[in-house]
Amino acid sequence: MLGGILKTGYSHHKHRKSSNVLETHGNINLMTATFNMGNAQCDEIDNLVPKNGETNDGKHLDMIVLGLQESTWLQAIYPSKFADRELSEKAEKANSQKSGTDLITEGFGFIVDRLSHFESPELCVNQLKSSIQTTLGDGFYLVAHNKRAQLQLFVYARVELKPRIREVHRSVENTGFLHLFPNKGGLCVTFILDATKFAFISCHLTAHEGVGKCQERNDSIKEIIGGVRAAHDEDRFDPTLMSHHVFWMGDMNYRVTFDPETPKDEGAFKETKAKESKDRKENMASNVDEAEEKEKQEEEEIDKKAISSKRQSELDRVGKMIEREQWEDILALDELNRENKAGRALRGFRPLQPSFPPTFKRIRQREMKKETSTPSTSWIGKQKQWQSGLDNSDKELRFYDYKRMPSYTDRILVKSLPGFDKHVVDVGMESCEGVLSSDHKPVRAFFQVATTVGVTDIKSENEESTHIQIEISNLSAKGLASMDLNGTSDPYVYVFADPPAVVNESSLKLKSTVIQKNLNPVWDPDETLSITLNGHDMEGLKKNAHLFLTVWDEDTLVRDMSFDHDLIGLIAVSFVDIVDAITTGKPIVRTDTLMANGYANGTLSYTINAFLPESNTVTLSAKKKGSSIFNLRKQLSSFWRGNGAKNANGDDDDTNAIIESDDVEITETEDYHRDNVAPKPQGCCIIV
Repeated sequence: MLGGILKTGYSHHKHRKSSNVLETHGNINLMTATFNMGNAQCDEIDNLVPKNGETNDGKHLDMIVLGLQESTWLQAIYPSKFADRELSEKAEKANSQKSGTDLITEGFGFIVDRLSHFESPELCVNQLKSSIQTTLGDGFYLVAHNKRAQLQLFVYARVELKPRIREVHRSVENTGFLHLFPNKGGLCVTFILDATKFAFISCHLTAHEGVGKCQERNDSIKEIIGGVRAAHDEDRFDPTLMSHHVFWMGDMNYRVTFDPETPKDEGAFKETKAKESKDRKENMASNVDEAEEKEKQEEEEIDKKAISSKRQSELDRVGKMIEREQWEDILALDELNRENKAGRALRGFRPLQPSFPPTFKRIRQREMKKETSTPSTSWIGKQKQWQSGLDNSDKELRFYDYKRMPSYTDRILVKSLPGFDKHVVDVGMESCEGVLSSDHKPVRAFFQVATTVGVTDIKSENEESTHIQIEISNLSAKGLASMDLNGTSDPYVYVFADPPAVVNESSLKLKSTVIQKNLNPVWDPDETLSITLNGHDMEGLKKNAHLFLTVWDEDTLVRDMSFDHDLIGLIAVSFVDIVDAITTGKPIVRTDTLMANGYANGTLSYTINAFLPESNTVTLSAKKKGSSIFNLRKQLSSFWRGNGAKNANGDDDDTNAIIESDDVEITETEDYHRDNVAPKPQGCCIIV
């Protein structure tokens, strides 16, 4: 177990028995951390980054991932060290009173002017890199660094892991002003360690309280998922669908709230937003005379007093919960937990639950720590116990900014493919109270992750033998997303495996018939998809493989455009379950949610029968299929290759590659060549 966990922080341990970890290639000790630096230089980096990657009890970390937000700091010539926030709030208020045209025009100038007060981003980046590397020492190297404006994502690993890491890829998605500016958004780094696909996503989401802001955060998450991609997968699939393990971190800005109202469903919310947008434009175009404006201000003053009284009570309640260490009671009011449980935010992810004081909004240069010399259960500061009351004029008693509800805005979540969740063991999570420079406290979590070898660990058979046979039938779907302009879709089901090499080339039927213009299709009960595997190594398949059921919308009218073959959704089935079906003789009968780009796009019902036929003679081709377990493009593109255009050299056209820049790199291999007729992403990163 990683020790302590580490110095200076409140820890939370939630263990799983190590015997639950499946037999794998090897275990790595991983630390993930998120830190909103608050536009201030951090002089306590060693309170966040373990010295030489070692814990207090001598355990060695193998990989360290840091997601940073607001990670540039102000020049000394700026009048107030933290005045940028006041400048931002004033500008936001002024802009809200302008017309849409003025807002767009002046928005560009304001952001350029605001950024001019900061140190050179490269200077901040270089200082951070130097301090982190110095703390970690020569035993670590920088696997990847992704940045966009004030967002940064660092991935470090021990130098011994370098030969085992490949296909490192970076991508970004902006969700800020006009969905163009990078003040908010997400960064993604993906790579393969041994044969295990990792994805790390760091984000900074919409700030402020209220159900509307919560909905914006939910929408931003979907936008990030829909925009980032991994080089090792077919680029219609977002990394949260295809990576074996996804670690999500960031200043997610979800708040502690007493408001019982929750975000509306997606359809109703879009209608509401459209109406609000229309109302705003009408209000901007109208002139409000002085009398009406005065009356409005008087009403706002009355509302403000009522709100203050209600706010006082809520702050006091949360303050008492913190003093009594009632973390579960605080988390019962947490927006992220609520939205995740309802499936509106990061469906399928598991939020780690804090057991320490809320990390936002802290008063800088103050540290809360438990008084160990007395039996008191209060959380205290360096001198006095924390007070939360609005009527308390003595600010020296406070550890939170009373203008904000203390909240767990800084979070870490985990998601694994089915059957692989036991490969990740939670060791613990803690806040880093020793970091004093920001109004956020960093949060870091520790894991033991088991990696797999992949296709080389699955025994295949190149001569006549019995091979596992999989049959998928009784297909039907409900509530599919509309992918066509006419409000419907033309769905079909396609099945593939990962690693692709486990599927024999003689497989009979991988694609269903197309059902035209139907969002609730039911396929013929006699229609069966049939897959033959290379051999019958059930233990190898359980450790390394997945079966994927995908539903696509066929578009036969515009086959050379990105509208062709839209992905409606994907379902992953673990070979652990398929092997169980073989050994028990019982079929898998399920109805699962189809996911794509963060959206739940309907459900798919199916039956899987898997068996070892008494006599199933299969002759493999003399040329074995490529062993790259991530070469999904070759497996999928057969449905579209017939209409592929050629360039002047007779090669497949590659004009649809994702845009690259200095901040966003795509690592390509020969296996990652893009056929212009293969499915294309619904959204791409906008490079500014």
